[in-house]
Amino acid sequence: MARDAGLANAELVEEPVAAAIHYASQERIESGAYIGVYDLGGGTFDATGLRKTDGGFEVDGTPVRGFVSSKAQALLCYLALSGRPHLRTHLTALFWGDQPDALAASSLRQALSNLRRLLAPFLLITRDTVAIN
Repeated sequence: MARDAGLANAELVEEPVAAAIHYASQERIESGAYIGVYDLGGGTFDATGLRKTDGGFEVDGTPVRGFVSSKAQALLCYLALSGRPHLRTHLTALFWGDQPDALAASSLRQALSNLRRLLAPFLLITRDTVAIN
């Protein structure tokens, strides 16, 4: 099929690797760096980690699974897409605004505990803010 399109030396790579190669073409990525790649498509959320090597990227691990709730998964998507820190108070209002403050804060702590277990090196969680690293 690739030859039919005039691509004699085409190499197929996994989707996260292709995304990482595109990202690396826009940003300087040091060898040994570990990056997370998120794919929001077709009604699914896929995430995987990649490590930069001298020769390109290697897929490290398997897709992220084990979210305690759809809100924990939505929280991760929100953090990944926004790319900036968010106040915990903002996140509780956004995701658990229909709950009393104490219950909303507890729900956020539970979701963050779950995300930390799944993606510890990629999260920056402080007393007041949450962000993707």
